[in-house]
Amino acid sequence: MPRWTALSLGTVLFLSGCAGGDATDAGGEDRGTAASSRVSEAPVPDDMTVSVGTVADADATIHTVGVSRDGSDERASAYDLGVQTAVDRALGELAEQGTGPEDPLMVLNPYGTNTTGLYTRFATSGDGRLEYTVTSDGHEDFTRTAKDHDADPAVFETQIVGLVPGTENTLTTTWHPEDGDAVERTVTLTAPASRAGYSTHMDRDLRGDPEQLTDGMYLLSGAYHARPYGFLFDNAGSMRAELPLDGHMLDRFETYRDTLVYPVDERTLARVNGVGRVVDTYDLGRYEMHHDFTLTEDDRALILASDTSRDSVEDVLISLDLTTGEHREVVDFADLLAGYRDLTNPYEAPGSDGTIIDDWLHLNSVDHHAGEDSVIVSGRENSTIIKVGDVHGEPRVEYLIGTDELWEGSGHEDDLLRKVGDFSDTGGQHTVIRHDDAEPEDGRYHLSIFDNSYWSVLSREDYTGPAPRDASTVSGTAEDENSFVRTYLVDENERTYSQVDAVDVPYSSIVSSAQQRDGNTVVNSGQAFELSERDPEDRVIATYSYEGERYMYRGVKYAFDDFWYDA
Repeated sequence: MPRWTALSLGTVLFLSGCAGGDATDAGGEDRGTAASSRVSEAPVPDDMTVSVGTVADADATIHTVGVSRDGSDERASAYDLGVQTAVDRALGELAEQGTGPEDPLMVLNPYGTNTTGLYTRFATSGDGRLEYTVTSDGHEDFTRTAKDHDADPAVFETQIVGLVPGTENTLTTTWHPEDGDAVERTVTLTAPASRAGYSTHMDRDLRGDPEQLTDGMYLLSGAYHARPYGFLFDNAGSMRAELPLDGHMLDRFETYRDTLVYPVDERTLARVNGVGRVVDTYDLGRYEMHHDFTLTEDDRALILASDTSRDSVEDVLISLDLTTGEHREVVDFADLLAGYRDLTNPYEAPGSDGTIIDDWLHLNSVDHHAGEDSVIVSGRENSTIIKVGDVHGEPRVEYLIGTDELWEGSGHEDDLLRKVGDFSDTGGQHTVIRHDDAEPEDGRYHLSIFDNSYWSVLSREDYTGPAPRDASTVSGTAEDENSFVRTYLVDENERTYSQVDAVDVPYSSIVSSAQQRDGNTVVNSGQAFELSERDPEDRVIATYSYEGERYMYRGVKYAFDDFWYDA
């Protein structure tokens, strides 16, 4: 673990004056990331203290920037925009140290959003590209081309992502100017240990050609024992980034105007740019996010949530305007499915000390179709896939896919699509995603689904009807049970659905995910603690075993091209 050496630069640093330049309003065009225009309009609180130090376990000068409040030794939240302004000003004071690629300014995780991210800035004589390789004992080399986040050709600014936590890393950077000779530099440093105490290695079982694995890193999020962190692992199974949050799990990443959008606590979404700076946050008021969100093509986020002003949970959809920060409830499923809602009952939460919850639907996945302004959501509690049309207008149920008998007496019997073929319906499914063909046929498309194949309808104590044929009542994981990745063909014209594929995967009664990516499928069985990537013929290329307690909610993959890495 590195030792931090404080530099005596004053009690409160860089809190008067600024680096210059103006920032745009919150939610508008991205704020600049150059030192000359990085400062936001968020005020710096009077009780905020900024300290600058260096990493002791390094053979070159690598700075640190720490921000605390109220005299606390604890680092202030990265998602306080005042903290970000304070860091901006500290970096502005340090910027002159980055005289060139042979002597860049390097600061470890200044913005507090990636515990091993290395902010890097230096002056240049023109355009060029920065390639880097991270070498660490026990880990494969990690090589990328960094993206420049400063529009000024006389400055290169980036975040180097790829240091392994708690390990001695040798970082070799090579600057390739458009004109002139390459400049190579090597620095060795021990990165801080995982703040969550999480293992930096997944055990990989390679069953195919590693070249078949898609480019990118796997995001593991929602670990039961390390919930407020997201972990990024490369194809070899090495941790390359740790993203701390403020209490919520990292449901997913979405990209918006050169930033990543993701939840940081139950009521806050944040936008973070490529150098790690939080450029905006969105407060959702009385709504608490739950499990999933997505972005629309017209600058809005659609978010599954609970309305904390009422007893029922996980049964509303809210819409957040990313340009204004305003949000509103667009679908109240308790109202939309009122006939079914009347058939349900509150129940004791499993594993609790007698806590009664009204979790009659338990939404866990949302997918938006822009052309129709429709969403497809997954209800875990009643094992039903629900399509809702005209989300931002007059929402309506367009169809249901689920166990017919469960919906008897609800008034929604006519909304159920007719099954064509002999196959099991889903049980407690997750991540229902719509896929339209390259040349789509109106009303026909595929759904990919992680089918947990677990049947537990605690909110229907009176239900005595059948369960899906393949569904288990075993809670947790079991070697003699299976979950499935299913693919359905939906025909809205004929109001039918059929199964075109079903692949056995390790059993997980709750959580988990399936993601289609560049022809491959990334599957996370969250209670079996196994992640896998499979080729287009459903053959396993590699499986990864990771540590956990109870579950890991989601495992998906992102390339980060044109964000951290040059496209």
